[in-house]
Amino acid sequence: MKLTRIFFIAVFLFTYLHLQTYSYATEINISEKSRVLFKVKDTKGISYNVYFFAPKETKTDYYLCSTGDEVFVGNYSFLIQKQGEKDIKTTTLILKDYPYNQTKRTVFPIICR
Repeated sequence: MKLTRIFFIAVFLFTYLHLQTYSYATEINISEKSRVLFKVKDTKGISYNVYFFAPKETKTDYYLCSTGDEVFVGNYSFLIQKQGEKDIKTTTLILKDYPYNQTKRTVFPIICR
């Protein structure tokens, strides 16, 4: 869990200056549709929500490592929202056709054990 948090903080810091407004973020509920939500603070103590989100994703059996795992494939990106504000920004980093294991809640590549 600590490694995952460090990963998200690094992504947040490296992409902070390259943000774009997510055009239809107000039309859909990103907090409900995102696969992962992290709450982080910057060096000034300002709090942000960081979402791991794909506008369209498909459920697949192809990546299953064990019976019963739910795996979704989509073009995931990281969306950043300053807590208390409506605007949501998206980073330019997009993970194309990324398999996300919902059962194990892994944001890193799926490793079968």
